Amino acid sequence: MTAEESDWKTPGVPQGGEATGELSIQAGAPADLAATGAAMPARKFCNVCGFPWQPQWTACPRCAPRVALRPSLTRNEANPLTGTFCLYFVLLGISVISISAIAMDARVGDTVVAVTALFAAVILVWSAAMAPTLLPLLRLPKNPLWLAVAPLMGVGTFLVATGLINLFHRALNVAILNYSQPFTSAGFGRLVIFLCICVEPAVCEELAFRGIMFSSLRRALSGKETVLVTALMFMMLHLMPVSFPHLLLLGLILGYLRLKTDSLYPSMLVHFTHNFLCILFEWMRW
Repeated sequence: MTAEESDWKTPGVPQGGEATGELSIQAGAPADLAATGAAMPARKFCNVCGFPWQPQWTACPRCAPRVALRPSLTRNEANPLTGTFCLYFVLLGISVISISAIAMDARVGDTVVAVTALFAAVILVWSAAMAPTLLPLLRLPKNPLWLAVAPLMGVGTFLVATGLINLFHRALNVAILNYSQPFTSAGFGRLVIFLCICVEPAVCEELAFRGIMFSSLRRALSGKETVLVTALMFMMLHLMPVSFPHLLLLGLILGYLRLKTDSLYPSMLVHFTHNFLCILFEWMRW
């Protein structure tokens, strides 16, 4: 049996998938017990599913098939997870530094432009290093209907976000954020606003979250778990508690599209549409 095949074998269960009647040392038992042959403590229930444990079992027959289909991570599989969290905390650190700079009376527009450029540079360099993982995702979805549905979903998330923000404004007197104002105050035109608010997040954030992070986390988590975890990470990165509800919703929809289509283009379209409508309605008020 090769090393790769042994990763797929459930301890104490033959390749046929049926539990044997022989007692054996459980995988993960302390080394001193395994070495001396001392008896393992009596187990009453399965640690995973809670099913009553039988003395002759070496593995739970209810859990064994699921464990066999979901092997533990090898060292090579764990390394991308480390890279994922490194990327996330680098981006989170940049966000924290930018907020600190603004709090110390730095020019908001200049700071946002600089942070946007730094975000883009970090993500694009990381994406180049992860090109074998990302390139298959930069293909059109098999069902082109998703490309038509995605902008409509972006309109939906924008309407929900607008409703929630207005609700918080009326109920809690929370100020409504104007995304364009910091740029115009610093002398930047609409092209810079469009690039920083619409293009960069739609491309770079989707490469980072639904591309690099989603692909790496998917090796250790189920599809639904990966969608939820990346949505929570996406929400927290923005560091705006008043926006957390609609950012979580947006992250869940973006993750669902990534899982459903195996393409980044639908999620990019939703993200772009959502952000573009935010600044479009601001410009219409001018």
